[in-house]
Amino acid sequence: MFLFDIVSRITRALSEVVMKGRANAQSKISVEFGNPISDIEGHNSRITQLNEIPASAGELFQISMEGNVALHVLEWAQCAKAKLKENFEIEITFPNGSISKLRQLSELYQRGPIEVTEELIAWADEH
Repeated sequence: MFLFDIVSRITRALSEVVMKGRANAQSKISVEFGNPISDIEGHNSRITQLNEIPASAGELFQISMEGNVALHVLEWAQCAKAKLKENFEIEITFPNGSISKLRQLSELYQRGPIEVTEELIAWADEH
């Protein structure tokens, strides 16, 4: 549960960034196709691209019960960032250290029982 708590807090910060990126992509689509929409098929194609970017990392509690929640969030964040850049030329930046912490938490999970250290307690307190 301790790992879930830390990952949940990090995920909130990442979600804000992804949601802002998605909103910017939606704005780009609106500008690109105008109002009324000038090209329905093109608009639908761009909306499909937007919808391929998950708005959230999913049900973290359930994911944590089944596996490596830190790795799951890390992959979600990296996928969202890559798709925003590739499809919409939107660069997003995650809070300092958040991706690194997810990598470290994922590695801790993979190694086995997690020892609660002062560093982990500090991570839990800062988010």
